[in-house]
Amino acid sequence: MPPRRPFVVRDSDVTSFGLARGRGRLPYFRHGPGRVTKSSFSLLHVEDDSLWQTSVAGVLRGLPEVKSCETVATATAALEHVRNFRPDLVLLDVVLTDGDGLQLAREFAALRAPPQILLLSVRRDDAVLQAAHEPHVAALLWKTNDVLARLPEAIR
Repeated sequence: MPPRRPFVVRDSDVTSFGLARGRGRLPYFRHGPGRVTKSSFSLLHVEDDSLWQTSVAGVLRGLPEVKSCETVATATAALEHVRNFRPDLVLLDVVLTDGDGLQLAREFAALRAPPQILLLSVRRDDAVLQAAHEPHVAALLWKTNDVLARLPEAIR
């Protein structure tokens, strides 16, 4: 089987509305279909912005496959939560007040039973795109005005 090639939307392909021009591509990439394959899964949302916390929680509450969803605001709390409760999926903001989400993703990957990671980012630099190619990252979703509509598809 050939290696997985993630789909990446380049900044030049993204309009102000977060949709790629041309071929109707989505503003995120996946390493492959069905990274989270359970019929229901536990989820941790790591986000320091209260508006994003509330908005994402509203979307996740409506998804039947999400059996539990917790939200933490700091990298320290996220690492402790993942070690103690072992969620299946982590929605991880790249920019956190007390740490770097990309480094936190690497720390999650080093755990004995690492969760799948979906990065959420407003940053569109090389470091984010390179981190998104790492094997422990299932997907990258840009924080654009349609991210909440795209989130259910991205976590499935």
